Amino acid sequence: MNPSNKNHSAGNHTEHTGAFRESLIVSLQDILHSYGRSIAYDELAAVTGVSFMAAVAPATPGPAWWPAYGRDAFLVSAARAYGLLLRELHPPDAVPAPPPPPEFTVHFHDSYQPFIAAALERNEPVLAWAGWPEPYHRQWGVITSIDAESRRCIGRTPGAAGDGVTLVGPPIQVYIVQGYNESSLTAEQVLDDALHRAAIILNNRVDAAFGIVTGPAAFQAWRELLQAELSKPSGANAAADLCTGPARAIVAAREAAIRFLEDRSTHANETQTGIIDACLNTFRDLVACLEPVCDADVVCVKWASDQGRTVLIDTITQAADIERRAAEATGAFADP
Repeated sequence: MNPSNKNHSAGNHTEHTGAFRESLIVSLQDILHSYGRSIAYDELAAVTGVSFMAAVAPATPGPAWWPAYGRDAFLVSAARAYGLLLRELHPPDAVPAPPPPPEFTVHFHDSYQPFIAAALERNEPVLAWAGWPEPYHRQWGVITSIDAESRRCIGRTPGAAGDGVTLVGPPIQVYIVQGYNESSLTAEQVLDDALHRAAIILNNRVDAAFGIVTGPAAFQAWRELLQAELSKPSGANAAADLCTGPARAIVAAREAAIRFLEDRSTHANETQTGIIDACLNTFRDLVACLEPVCDADVVCVKWASDQGRTVLIDTITQAADIERRAAEATGAFADP
């Protein structure tokens, strides 16, 4: 369990890089570091399944929230493999759609915040999703204290300076780290866990409680939304919101997956090698396909013409076809 001479709520020791980083993975790195564990970003992103995510969340306010949803689908089991015992404050299907209604805020302060306060007193790290001030409001972070006067949670989240960031609303999901036990994973176990979760995600078999559609079905849903927008008087900025945010998250995730699979391919058995080769080919194709959509200026120019809009929709259609190849290649690994 937690050694008494360590402060597991202090100090941000995550990797600092100019590349996009998923806030959940950065925050998980932070917590592991407080226990003396240094796990590479690409490994954690693969083992949690995050680097294989292309998710659409139908119940969210819009595409800007899609890259934030479902990131914790395999968090509990993945964290356990690294020695962290996590407890969620409420089931994933009870997570309110953002922004949470006023009654959830009251419920959080009355019912959930006492658990957080008790955890902090026991020096147990607390992971929190959302509730941070803009532009970090969709992110994960680590709660480190609660202000006695305002009753607001305080902590840190990737990109925001310092440890004293005050949450402006209740987080919509919280995990308390209730314990830590030394553990080690072999290179073979790491690769096996990553490929298994990749197969589940790519084949749209994530637990329905997380409210996401993944794999080729996610791209199809994305394409349908873009087609629906064609009949609306939306401007270029709206088009960029519909395209650029999801595309950037997917490209960054698949680039992390590519780095991980290239690095770990030497540990693969014959079956895994075939799957890895297929995934590397499809992931590289997907990155190349979506890279133009990552540029908001390019998207805005294309959205201004009928021909350009058709190109954008065709790009997402092509991406769905590429993702389907990855799903087919990993299908056997999706079984329990």
